Amino acid sequence: MNLRCIFRFWLYILLLLGGGRIGEASVPGPDAVSRDHWSIGVCNPSGLLGKSYVLSSVTADIVAISETHLTKLSRASFFSSLKSAGTPHAPGFTHYISGAPVAPRSQVSEAGAWAGVGFATRCPSRAMSVPWPLDLFETCRIQFCASYLRTFWVSGAVVYGYPAGVTHPQAFAQTQAILDFAGDHLLSSCVGPRYFAGDWNFECSQLTICSRLRSAGWVEAQDLFEAKTGQKPRPTCKGRTRKDFLWLSPELARAFVTLDFHDVFADHVVLQAVFKHHDTYADRWIWPKPFAVP
Repeated sequence: MNLRCIFRFWLYILLLLGGGRIGEASVPGPDAVSRDHWSIGVCNPSGLLGKSYVLSSVTADIVAISETHLTKLSRASFFSSLKSAGTPHAPGFTHYISGAPVAPRSQVSEAGAWAGVGFATRCPSRAMSVPWPLDLFETCRIQFCASYLRTFWVSGAVVYGYPAGVTHPQAFAQTQAILDFAGDHLLSSCVGPRYFAGDWNFECSQLTICSRLRSAGWVEAQDLFEAKTGQKPRPTCKGRTRKDFLWLSPELARAFVTLDFHDVFADHVVLQAVFKHHDTYADRWIWPKPFAVP
C-alpha cells in the first residue's frame, strides 16, 4: 500500500469520526418550493441584461417574463449570472426556459430587439412540445412551460403582445392571433392546473381571448383577488393601464390564497399569486372513463 492510499484511508476515518459529510453541504439549502404555499409571478423588466439580481428578488417559484431583449449569446450569460444571484430570502433560480432568442440590435451590441419571453423557475421545468404554426415561435413573443412542484405538474404560457404604434401597424391583429393560438392550446391540449400570463399590451376589454377564458371557468388573478378582498384591480403599466395579466385555470383558482404586488422594475408592476400547496392536483382523468359492460 503506497503513501497516497494510506493518507486517503486515514482522511476518511477522520471525516467519519468528526461528523464530516462527503459530497453534501453541512447546512443544506431551503427547498425551492414551500411545503405549504407556492407562487407564480408575472413581470416585464424592459430588458433583463444586467438585472439578474433584481429578478432574483422576486420570490416566486415560477416567473413568467415578457420583453427580455435576450439574444442567443446574452441568454447564456444571463442565465449563468441568474443562477448565482440568489439571496437568503430568495434562492437562485435553477431553470430558465426561453422563447426564441431575439435578433441583436447591432453587430456590436449585446442587447437584442424589443421582444423576448421566458420563464425563470426554482423548480424542475421544461419547454412544452407544441405544434407551432409557421413562423409563430420566431416572433420571440410566445413560449409554453411545464413545471414540477413536488407532487404535480403545472402548465403555462407567456405572451408578449405587440405594442400599438408606427413600428407595428398590425399590432392588435397580430397580438390577437398569438393569444388565440396560446389559448387554444391551453384549453384543448392541456389538463390540470394551468396559467396564462404576460404583458399583452392591450386592455382586457379589447381582447376576445379574455371572454373565452372566462367562459371556460378561468379567472384573472386581480379579479379573483378583488372577489376575495374587495381591493380594486390596480394599473400594472406605468401606473396608468392594466396590460399585465395572470389568468388561472379553475384548478389553480381553487387553490388561490392571495396576490402580492412588487414595484421591482421601473415601468411594470410585478404580480405574484400565492397558492395553497396540496396533492389533489395529481388526480387527473386524462383518458375517458369507459362505460360498464352489460
